[in-house]
Amino acid sequence: MISGRVAVVGVMLVGIGWPAAAQTDLAAIRGLYAAAEYEKALTAIAQLQERDQDQDQVQPIGVDFELVRVLCLTALGRSNEAEASIEAIIAADPMYQPGAEAAPRIRSAFSGVRRRLAPDAARALYRQGKTAFDGKSFDRAVPKLERALAIINHEDLVDDVALGDLRTLATGFLDLSRAVLRNAQPSSPEIFTPKAVPSPARPAAPTEPVAIRQDMPKWNISVAGTLYEAEFTGIVEVEIDETGSVTAATIIESIHPLYDRLLIAAAGDWKYEPARQSGKPIKARKRVEVRLRPR
Repeated sequence: MISGRVAVVGVMLVGIGWPAAAQTDLAAIRGLYAAAEYEKALTAIAQLQERDQDQDQVQPIGVDFELVRVLCLTALGRSNEAEASIEAIIAADPMYQPGAEAAPRIRSAFSGVRRRLAPDAARALYRQGKTAFDGKSFDRAVPKLERALAIINHEDLVDDVALGDLRTLATGFLDLSRAVLRNAQPSSPEIFTPKAVPSPARPAAPTEPVAIRQDMPKWNISVAGTLYEAEFTGIVEVEIDETGSVTAATIIESIHPLYDRLLIAAAGDWKYEPARQSGKPIKARKRVEVRLRPR
């Protein structure tokens, strides 16, 4: 919640692609704000809004005018109204950020509202993108999923643990949509023979663990009954105890966000002839390269 009065700050407000008349209106209202004529500025904005509503404008005044309203309301101590205006801006553009010249409390207020409202906007965009993906409209899915990820990865939301799964799903379906648009061909699910690569993080053991059972999860994404695959590669590292059982698995290089979890779960059932030193079984780590590609 914004509270108290703020000093007048010089904020550069830029109208994008607006007619000259709108630019003139914005300059005049910005001048009223700079002169501390807050009530007059608010009245001028309200009159513009009424005029544009009479002309059936879809976006009556735009976010730059709305920002001036926020600044004026904050200066007048009308915190609830200022926050409502910030909500209107974030609803129109969840990524909107006031200029660096804005007072810290204004920027903080925008961050607080964004953390509250933007996650729902990201979820809505993800649902739209996923619906387009399911309908094979990959060219429509890509911009929706890109926008959802841009919001999720905004500095105000990047640490929101509740968005972790959404980030993984959006990334996965975005990668798949792009792959299909790059003319990835339909193919049947295929399990590829993994190739071991030595770990640079530890000295080489006298003997390497040898795979006895190393089944890979099936890789396919079904879209309206058609299986789509594209080429992806990565590395998983497993920790193997003296009995040859896998005690832990870590993704070193992500194969694909939608496949990594399947691989980690499958690795728990892998079995090896353990590494040996001087004839005795020892604990060891093994890196396995995984490659997924169309036949």
